[in-house]
Amino acid sequence: MGFGLTSWARFGPRHWPLILPGATAAAVAVLAYRRIQRQELRWTGLTLREQMRSREGRCTVCGYNLKGNETGRCPECGRIWL
Repeated sequence: MGFGLTSWARFGPRHWPLILPGATAAAVAVLAYRRIQRQELRWTGLTLREQMRSREGRCTVCGYNLKGNETGRCPECGRIWL
């Protein structure tokens, strides 16, 4: 009547079609969630880096020092800034 080893031992290959779809769906959901988290961290990191570089007067793409530059274009990477 319990959930010991003997009850799970009877759960053999003929029951796998019942287990695999649920386990596969759970694995796909976990992997998708982790991928979304990594992407959000990447976006957040880029945004913080751009904000920090902008405050310091540097190019938001390459980090080149733009103090005194009046052309409106980064000489290192060519990014246009205002």
